[in-house]
Amino acid sequence: MIGSRHLAGAVFMAAGLGGGAEAAEFRPLDPGRADFADLRWQARIVVVLADDAADAAFCDQMARLRSAGAGLAERDIIVFTDTDPATRGPLGTRLSDGPFTALLIGKDGGTKRRESAPLAIDDLFATIDAMPMRRREMQGGD
Repeated sequence: MIGSRHLAGAVFMAAGLGGGAEAAEFRPLDPGRADFADLRWQARIVVVLADDAADAAFCDQMARLRSAGAGLAERDIIVFTDTDPATRGPLGTRLSDGPFTALLIGKDGGTKRRESAPLAIDDLFATIDAMPMRRREMQGGD
């Protein structure tokens, strides 16, 4: 049986905006994941946690993220989701602030934003685009 955590990740990955270089990447947050060290300096991370895959804030946030696939890919963003608090691992438990949490974690591993309501895509992108590393990327200096 597929848990809601994996179903949510699979559904959003399948919706994935056509595949290819401009496709956004959505993954379930594995309960065994201790941190995001393997992605440090490679990707920015958005974590979306909710107590239920049918949670209105979760559905709203995921719809916003899915609609911004090219912008997510351009900014090297991987979205991790977890909607099953009963099986949530230590990382998800540590990151969660309540029934809904959205976080932005920079390529350096630091938490850049933490929200208890869905994050507007324009605000997410403005936060990222103001970062020195992103400014270098936009100037072609990766």
